[in-house]
Amino acid sequence: MIKIYRQVFVGYLLLNVFISCTYSQKRIAFNYGNKLIEKYKSKVDTDKIDIITYEKKYSYCFQDEEPFKNRMDFPDNSIINYKLNLNDYAAIEYIANQAVNKFNNKEALEEYNRYRKYHPTTDSAKTRLSEFQINLNEYYRKYMAGIIEGKVYVKIFCYHSSKKEYFHNGELVEVDGGGKLFFQLLINLSKFKHYGIEVNAPI
Repeated sequence: MIKIYRQVFVGYLLLNVFISCTYSQKRIAFNYGNKLIEKYKSKVDTDKIDIITYEKKYSYCFQDEEPFKNRMDFPDNSIINYKLNLNDYAAIEYIANQAVNKFNNKEALEEYNRYRKYHPTTDSAKTRLSEFQINLNEYYRKYMAGIIEGKVYVKIFCYHSSKKEYFHNGELVEVDGGGKLFFQLLINLSKFKHYGIEVNAPI
């Protein structure tokens, strides 16, 4: 009798895990929208994308970002690796482009104006705004996806094509300095939003 109860209990746990994973997949796919997915699928370049499987040692990659920053109860022991598919890639492409556009129209423009203000020379007048902006097509990317508190988050590490040597398959390579040659971005796929771009310090 005890053996039967154990089998029923194990079956119950497995069923709940399956339902939980299936629910997450369906909920995310429902939020995308077919037209959006089809439009951005053509923009996905899988040759420039590398996947890092989430492990607990990488919990800080999420914990140090909004909306988890300064949370004492961050659930690092319950994060589950999430396997991205092509539809996810397309959604990420769309959200990442939104984040880059916001950065280029705000932070990059502010930095450009500061540079022009404090370098009022003939040479600085030749400096173009594009030198402070990000062109997402020029970057290789690493994606790390995890399910946190029922929502799918994707941490993106971007490396400029001129620094391709830092792009190693399946490995997380974090770089200090380099300015906009390296930046990071956190995306919430479940809510279809981003939390801003974090560009490396220019040293």
